[in-house]
Amino acid sequence: NQTVEGMLKMLQRLIGEDIHLDWQPCMNSWPVKVDPSQVDQILANLCVNARDAITGVGKISIELGNIHIDEAFCAGHPYLITTGDYILLAVSDNGHGMNREVQNRLFEPFFTTKQPGEGLGLGLTISRDILRDFGGDLLAEPAPGGGARFIVLLPLSTVTDNAIGSP
Repeated sequence: NQTVEGMLKMLQRLIGEDIHLDWQPCMNSWPVKVDPSQVDQILANLCVNARDAITGVGKISIELGNIHIDEAFCAGHPYLITTGDYILLAVSDNGHGMNREVQNRLFEPFFTTKQPGEGLGLGLTISRDILRDFGGDLLAEPAPGGGARFIVLLPLSTVTDNAIGSP
């Protein structure tokens, strides 16, 4: 919660006045093992991508919650690292969404749907690599009602880890 709340003003400036930023914190979030500056980088990248998917007025939602990933969920997401407890940080938008072809290529280096000069196609790849380096992951799916939803899974901290969040 603290990491995201510390970024809200900057994120609102990044996405502009025509896009409403909705923040849904988790009141009893578990502690996570993560570098807050890397979460900032990932969150900024996801919000800029969401902004670029919205034409005119729109909405971006950021949600934080505790989640248990079970075998059934992993079966539907074969690239997911492992089952277990995570913090879910989701960024959803009501933009134009993505078709199956785009969804299948999202994490390929240098793949982009943006016009030349507007993006390199590395943001999602780098974000996923950062998360996987410390036991997390990044998933993408169509958002209910249109748009897209990106799910950041952050691994829980152990007592000996350097963690952020409440116990």
